[in-house]
Amino acid sequence: MTNMLCLRRFYLIATKCFNCRTWSSDTLLNQLNNFTNEHQVFSLVSKNRARLSEKHVKSAIKKLVQVQKTRPWSSETMDYIRSHSQFFVLRILAENKIECMDDEALVDVLYSVLWFSVDAHDSLVEELTPPLLSKFSLCVYEQQLHHSPLMGEIANVGFVSCNELHISCYLMEFKKKLIELKDNCNSPLNVMQLFVHLAPMVQQEMQKELSEKVLLIADDLDWYQTLTVAEKMQEVQYRNPLLIENHLQVKRVPADILMLVQVLSNLPSPYVDEAVVTQVDAIIPQCNLNQLNSFIVNLLKWMKHHKPNQKSYSGPYGSLLQKINSCAFQRLETMNNLDLLLKEFKYLHGKWFQEVLLEKTIVALHQLRDQITWSNVVKFASFLIGTNYRCTLLLDKIAAVATEHIDQIYYSEVHVILVLFSLLNYEPPEAEKFFDACINHISLHLEDYEPSLLILLGFALASSGYFPQKVIKAIFNIEFLSKVDAELQTQYYILKIALLCLFLLDLKKKTDVPWKQARKSALQLMELNRAVCLECPELQIPWFHKRFCEQLKEKNTDLSGLLQQQIYILLGEILGRSHYARCSVLTSYFYRIDFEFMIDKNKKPVPYIDQHVAVPNSDRIGCAEAGHSCGKKGLPPGFQRIAVEFLNSEAFCKNSNHVKGFIAMKKRHLEILGYQVVQVATNFKVPM
Repeated sequence: MTNMLCLRRFYLIATKCFNCRTWSSDTLLNQLNNFTNEHQVFSLVSKNRARLSEKHVKSAIKKLVQVQKTRPWSSETMDYIRSHSQFFVLRILAENKIECMDDEALVDVLYSVLWFSVDAHDSLVEELTPPLLSKFSLCVYEQQLHHSPLMGEIANVGFVSCNELHISCYLMEFKKKLIELKDNCNSPLNVMQLFVHLAPMVQQEMQKELSEKVLLIADDLDWYQTLTVAEKMQEVQYRNPLLIENHLQVKRVPADILMLVQVLSNLPSPYVDEAVVTQVDAIIPQCNLNQLNSFIVNLLKWMKHHKPNQKSYSGPYGSLLQKINSCAFQRLETMNNLDLLLKEFKYLHGKWFQEVLLEKTIVALHQLRDQITWSNVVKFASFLIGTNYRCTLLLDKIAAVATEHIDQIYYSEVHVILVLFSLLNYEPPEAEKFFDACINHISLHLEDYEPSLLILLGFALASSGYFPQKVIKAIFNIEFLSKVDAELQTQYYILKIALLCLFLLDLKKKTDVPWKQARKSALQLMELNRAVCLECPELQIPWFHKRFCEQLKEKNTDLSGLLQQQIYILLGEILGRSHYARCSVLTSYFYRIDFEFMIDKNKKPVPYIDQHVAVPNSDRIGCAEAGHSCGKKGLPPGFQRIAVEFLNSEAFCKNSNHVKGFIAMKKRHLEILGYQVVQVATNFKVPM
């Protein structure tokens, strides 16, 4: 592609003809050249979309590559940039302005897009095809550069395209000949080679026919031939349990065995050979925690297929489960490297981890807590968020490391640490120092945050009882809220387009993730708005989510369940009569509480009809769906509203009766509204 630089003469002529400005006089280009991270680039694109020329687009995409080259390679960061809405905008702009680009810009844009591993079917990459190169070659010829090496490159592209067409015709003829030979193949070697070469080119019906022929000679295949057939079956996505079991019996690599076991577990196979179970048993000590977790999941599927062993752990599957547990415990006890342990924990989740490994894991992490540094503290905090486990010693260590090395932690990752302390409702010994360090660090980069991330930061701080004025003012202003609204709309339309494409392609995939994230951000903004209005009225932030909450109420009508009705009747009997209490009450600022009743200055219950409170319809059995309760507002002196909240296990940390941050914040707000709050720990799945 360096040969394309010979077109600089063409570029200079175009510059003179059209009187283009120099780069140095362009303020947007100067800003782009001075940027140090992708957030600044995306922010500039979102604010100046209509002003961006092809030079700006090229410079923005090139800057994204330069920024990533200065850091260690990270798949998470690459995925973040590829899926970012403004990167999508940049690619659309590049596609629309590609006719205006000179050769150097064309090469830079193509290189940058391919550097981010954009799919080959991406619309921008499709633009850079032989037809475009043909037009480009005409421009080269008009400039009398037909002897340039670039013409050879363009010709080479044309030659490759013709060659591909020739190969395609050859393969069609090859496929025709193989189909004719199909019925005459009898020897194991010929059948194996026929399957390997023909299966990828034919439809599923013929694949099935070829697979049946292979099955007849399966016992005659050696280990290498079995491996070749099994890998080809994987390539064409056709599965045969017997061949896979034969392949399993000769494999020795844990990752390969795990892959084949996973395939077998998804097939309704009536029987698994003992040799397969033996092979899995032999490989277990070599597996890491993530592989052991996958084996557990697949073994449980096997046990579901095999009813005699479904409820018994004494058979071969039971011994495998016990051995996996034993190996996992041993690996945790002998692990002496925190970074390696966190790497194995990255994709570890599910019931086995929560019910079997969690306690042992916390013990191992406790022993390795001195290895927590600024470089791994974010990964460590992220892991603890997933466990929902409240270990004060580990939390204190995280807070100490973050406080001491806050300047070395990337500002866009600080929210992970704050969310951990907010979720688990914990304040470290030097809480003020810790939160001040985090707030000061993020305050320097408020303009660089994505809207959804800044809202999450504000919500996490509010849950912990902190309302830094800079952060609150950065969120609750017209410019930022307009940006939030635009981002939510963009995610909504991206979801609609994705759903339409999947419908046209007849694919079934999970496409609700962007919309769930957008809805989560909208809910967090509402909860942050409510928290600021209740706890910091001096900031004079208006409550502008009333209509939003009313729409949520309409979509999620709270119909009281049988258990709640029974508790309501029981509460009425204790207090005197049913009109002494209300259930499913909606307070001002749209908090919903399970039950509410009032007491007078003598601590005696007061019926609602005596206070001229509207009695709900009899068919709702006391549910105040339409009316709002307003704490002490409108009550005689000495009267008190009591709010009774029944909390299930999700409201508490994994290992204690300590409530989570959002539950503590709700209680705090209800008390501000004038309630005395009674929280009852229970589990609604268990009959009372």
